[in-house]
Amino acid sequence: MNKSIEEAAELLRNAYISGPVNPLRQFVEPTDADLAYKIQNTNTEYWISEGREIAGWKIGLTAKAVQRQLGVNQPDFGVLFSDMAVPTQSIFQM
Repeated sequence: MNKSIEEAAELLRNAYISGPVNPLRQFVEPTDADLAYKIQNTNTEYWISEGREIAGWKIGLTAKAVQRQLGVNQPDFGVLFSDMAVPTQSIFQM
């Protein structure tokens, strides 16, 4: 595996536990979706190995206006783990 992919993935995992992380520009350009998804997939595999279960998928940037604003040309997506899901009709505290 590419060392920078694993390093970026580890930074994101640490941020999941301890809080925000600086942008990962030293690892991936903001427009390199392929590399970003490789980092995401690395963490998905890691979290599954730690016992987390996939509940579904989340999708973002579906509005063309938002895509133009952010300089992308397609929606993005990611895994939704079961411990992230909010049951139907639940009240979500922010």
